[in-house]
Amino acid sequence: MLRISVCLSLAVLLAACAATDSSSTKVKVVQAEGTDVRCTQEVRTGTLLASVQCRSAEQRAEERRSVDEAAEAIRRTMPRREKGGQ
Repeated sequence: MLRISVCLSLAVLLAACAATDSSSTKVKVVQAEGTDVRCTQEVRTGTLLASVQCRSAEQRAEERRSVDEAAEAIRRTMPRREKGGQ
């Protein structure tokens, strides 16, 4: 009985952590009055419910800058390897 409950618990945990296929993301481009708004349907980790997120070109550019800054901050904090050594 204990084995069955452990197996069922693991199966439920794995199903809850299943990632969505990124190729299933839907993108809709809305152009009105010279704007470039793109709406994507996103599924947040831990839920099966999708939400629609609309972002302007400026917002997408700011997100890209923010991600680039975070990546650079991580690179700066990583220890550097010495040349020729392990």
